[in-house]
Amino acid sequence: MRNESSPPSLAALSKTNQSLILQWRPSLPAVEDITNLTYRIQRLTIDLDDDWQYHDDVTWLSRQRVRINGLRPYVTYKVRFICKYLSSQ
Repeated sequence: MRNESSPPSLAALSKTNQSLILQWRPSLPAVEDITNLTYRIQRLTIDLDDDWQYHDDVTWLSRQRVRINGLRPYVTYKVRFICKYLSSQ
């Protein structure tokens, strides 16, 4: 049996016409604490994208906050946060 926890709650802390700061609770474990674990941001541009795209223009502010940079004004986005485990094989 797997022990699954609920996903963290995600909220927009602040936004400009080119960036967005997201915050979540509870805090996530540091990547250094878990081997082969990485955190990534994906975005979906409403009315333009068919699939989720990785968004690499980010600044990690803490274990609970990330600034998503390089957004375009007057464009609607959906964003999601993923935790990715990389197999050592």
